[in-house]
Amino acid sequence: MTTNDRAIYFNSENNSYFSELVNKAISLGYDFSDFAGIPGYIGGAVFGNAGTHHTGRTIGDSIIKIIVFNFETGQYETINPIAYPNFFSERNSFLKESNRVKTKYLIISVVLKAQYIGIKEATDKKKKIIEIRKDSDIEGRRTAGSFFANGALPENLAKQGLKVRDLIRELGLNTLNFNGAGYTDIKCFLKTESQTTDYNIALLLDETIYKIKTTYGFCPTTEVQILDFDGIITAEQFIRRYANGNHAAA
Repeated sequence: MTTNDRAIYFNSENNSYFSELVNKAISLGYDFSDFAGIPGYIGGAVFGNAGTHHTGRTIGDSIIKIIVFNFETGQYETINPIAYPNFFSERNSFLKESNRVKTKYLIISVVLKAQYIGIKEATDKKKKIIEIRKDSDIEGRRTAGSFFANGALPENLAKQGLKVRDLIRELGLNTLNFNGAGYTDIKCFLKTESQTTDYNIALLLDETIYKIKTTYGFCPTTEVQILDFDGIITAEQFIRRYANGNHAAA
């Protein structure tokens, strides 16, 4: 078997995790090691042009074409990013911008290019990247990464060098578990399990926002974008829709 034109297939019923793609590619000897430890789904990685500050490399650098379903036309489309000026930018993409007001595109599959460097070298490079990221607890987890933005903290908290994860720990929210929805041990990233539903995540967010708001006097904002059937929505809207939240969304 040659090293060219290798295909990686996942369960078509579920949006697979980006780490699955990265680990599989590395196991085949391809140089995807820069992306080791990046959380989220494959579709999310493409929409948000996931990458690493350690090397400056982003997934957009490796994408040849994307097959999407266009909800406006009801048709499948093949997009060649190179044909679009600035299709990818820092943690952003044409697809992400197109979905801001109302969901237009759903990623079906992607075709990527990657250099074959051999299984040993790819694995060794992955180990080095994981060592750099050893203070992070996202590798191998079902996590969306850092959910709340640290930049929105009040000045008095920011001057103390605090981050949202510190507030989550202080309030004991890091021990919450709603059917698998909770926070990781080290950086308090939002995590889920295979059985977790939108309802469970909404309960977690509801409790978190309410406790932070009533204790510290501010409402934490999200670092990630929540994309629903009608476009990007706020955490409060998500809570109302999926849990009828009686705290933050009240």
